[in-house]
Amino acid sequence: MAGYKLSTYAAQAPSERVTKAAGQWQSMRIRLDGRHCAVWVNGQQVIDADLDVLAERFPNMRGLKREKGYIGLQNHSSPVYYRNIRIREIGN
Repeated sequence: MAGYKLSTYAAQAPSERVTKAAGQWQSMRIRLDGRHCAVWVNGQQVIDADLDVLAERFPNMRGLKREKGYIGLQNHSSPVYYRNIRIREIGN
Protein backbone atom coordinates (compact mmCIF):
# COMPACT_ATOMS: atom_id res chain seq x y z
CA MET A 1 0.00 0.00 0.00
CA ALA A 2 2.85 2.38 0.65
CA GLY A 3 3.61 4.74 -2.17
CA TYR A 4 0.24 4.30 -3.87
CA LYS A 5 -2.78 6.56 -3.83
CA LEU A 6 -5.71 4.70 -2.37
CA SER A 7 -9.00 5.26 -4.13
CA THR A 8 -12.44 4.00 -4.91
CA TYR A 9 -10.79 2.23 -7.79
CA ALA A 10 -10.63 4.53 -10.84
CA ALA A 11 -13.90 6.31 -9.93
CA GLN A 12 -13.07 8.67 -7.06
CA ALA A 13 -9.55 9.88 -6.38
CA PRO A 14 -8.54 10.49 -2.76
CA SER A 15 -8.66 14.11 -1.59
CA GLU A 16 -4.96 13.90 -0.76
CA ARG A 17 -2.14 11.42 -0.43
CA VAL A 18 -1.67 10.41 3.19
CA THR A 19 0.24 7.14 2.88
CA LYS A 20 3.34 6.57 4.95
CA ALA A 21 6.77 5.75 3.52
CA ALA A 22 7.35 2.38 1.87
CA GLY A 23 7.92 -0.36 4.42
CA GLN A 24 5.71 1.18 7.11
CA TRP A 25 2.32 -0.22 8.06
CA GLN A 26 -0.66 1.70 6.72
CA SER A 27 -4.14 1.67 8.20
CA MET A 28 -7.38 1.89 6.26
CA ARG A 29 -11.01 2.15 7.34
CA ILE A 30 -13.85 1.82 4.85
CA ARG A 31 -17.44 2.53 5.81
CA LEU A 32 -20.38 1.85 3.54
CA ASP A 33 -23.69 3.23 4.74
CA GLY A 34 -26.27 2.46 2.08
CA ARG A 35 -24.85 4.05 -1.07
CA HIS A 36 -22.45 6.35 0.79
CA CYS A 37 -18.77 5.35 0.87
CA ALA A 38 -16.22 6.94 3.19
CA VAL A 39 -12.54 5.94 3.39
CA TRP A 40 -9.89 6.90 5.94
CA VAL A 41 -6.19 6.22 5.45
CA ASN A 42 -3.90 6.50 8.45
CA GLY A 43 -6.68 8.23 10.38
CA GLN A 44 -7.43 10.89 7.74
CA GLN A 45 -10.60 10.82 5.60
CA VAL A 46 -9.69 10.82 1.90
CA ILE A 47 -12.94 9.63 0.23
CA ASP A 48 -16.49 10.83 0.80
CA ALA A 49 -18.56 9.59 -2.11
CA ASP A 50 -22.12 8.82 -3.17
CA LEU A 51 -21.96 5.61 -5.20
CA ASP A 52 -25.11 6.53 -7.14
CA VAL A 53 -23.48 9.76 -8.33
CA LEU A 54 -20.34 7.86 -9.35
CA ALA A 55 -22.43 5.21 -11.14
CA GLU A 56 -24.10 7.96 -13.20
CA ARG A 57 -20.74 9.52 -14.02
CA PHE A 58 -19.18 6.14 -14.97
CA PRO A 59 -21.99 3.98 -16.44
CA ASN A 60 -19.55 1.28 -17.64
CA MET A 61 -18.28 0.60 -14.10
CA ARG A 62 -20.89 -2.00 -13.22
CA GLY A 63 -19.41 -2.59 -9.76
CA LEU A 64 -20.59 0.82 -8.58
CA LYS A 65 -24.18 -0.40 -8.86
CA ARG A 66 -23.70 -3.60 -6.86
CA GLU A 67 -25.54 -3.98 -3.58
CA LYS A 68 -23.54 -7.02 -2.41
CA GLY A 69 -20.52 -9.04 -3.44
CA TYR A 70 -17.00 -10.00 -2.57
CA ILE A 71 -14.38 -7.87 -0.85
CA GLY A 72 -11.07 -7.87 -2.71
CA LEU A 73 -7.62 -6.78 -1.58
CA GLN A 74 -5.31 -5.68 -4.37
CA ASN A 75 -1.80 -4.42 -4.99
CA HIS A 76 0.21 -3.83 -8.14
CA SER A 77 3.57 -5.52 -8.72
CA SER A 78 5.30 -5.39 -5.31
CA PRO A 79 4.76 -7.70 -2.32
CA VAL A 80 2.12 -6.63 0.17
CA TYR A 81 1.17 -7.97 3.59
CA TYR A 82 -2.10 -7.57 5.47
CA ARG A 83 -2.84 -7.84 9.18
CA ASN A 84 -5.70 -7.18 11.59
CA ILE A 85 -8.43 -7.27 8.96
CA ARG A 86 -11.87 -6.91 10.50
CA ILE A 87 -15.18 -6.85 8.69
CA ARG A 88 -18.37 -6.17 10.56
CA GLU A 89 -21.91 -5.31 9.75
CA ILE A 90 -23.25 -2.28 11.55
CA GLY A 91 -26.93 -2.48 12.49
CA ASN A 92 -29.52 0.01 11.34
